[in-house]
Amino acid sequence: MKIRSFFIYTIFLQTISIVMLWGVWLAWIEFDYLADFETIYNKQQEIIAEGFANTLETVSSQPETVKQIAHHLQNMYIDTMLNGEDDDLHYLPWFIVLNKDNDLIYTNRPELSLPKRVLSLASEKISVAGEKWYLSYSWGKQHKIKVFIGESVEDRGHVIGNPISGTFVPFLFILATVILAILITAYFSLRPLRQAAELISKPKTS
Repeated sequence: MKIRSFFIYTIFLQTISIVMLWGVWLAWIEFDYLADFETIYNKQQEIIAEGFANTLETVSSQPETVKQIAHHLQNMYIDTMLNGEDDDLHYLPWFIVLNKDNDLIYTNRPELSLPKRVLSLASEKISVAGEKWYLSYSWGKQHKIKVFIGESVEDRGHVIGNPISGTFVPFLFILATVILAILITAYFSLRPLRQAAELISKPKTS
């Protein structure tokens, strides 16, 4: 095998190895880490919904006050999720407040209808108006108020982050660094190796 071909094969194998490692890492994030994270995240939403429901139950006899407080809690939730770092992100979760008879008291998305089949579930991934949603809910302690918190799959992806787009630039940097290192090694190695090969191949004169 020629020396130049050896370095070309080395670059190819290093590139394939890094791409495979990146693929394995992305698969682990997608099918293991994020799957567990979604379960934990849904549970956190249920806890937040319970806190909101307990707060609203203190004024459950005043529907207009419930609406005002629910609106403030909604804004507080959005600000917390965005953490003040991405004001340009169109993040609009779905808030629903029902009374003990499942009558609607407040919603920030009146254009979306709540499917009846999720009224008895703690957490569910549903499709509404052609969009996928994570929907979690909880009763208040007195079972007078039920609060739903919905988050679209797209919005959750923006908040959590996409593992592919988030790691693509570091992946390219690592790949470029490896290839550059091989090219530099080849540059400084080929000349002396070629000279040595020429000396060896020259016929000896007696």
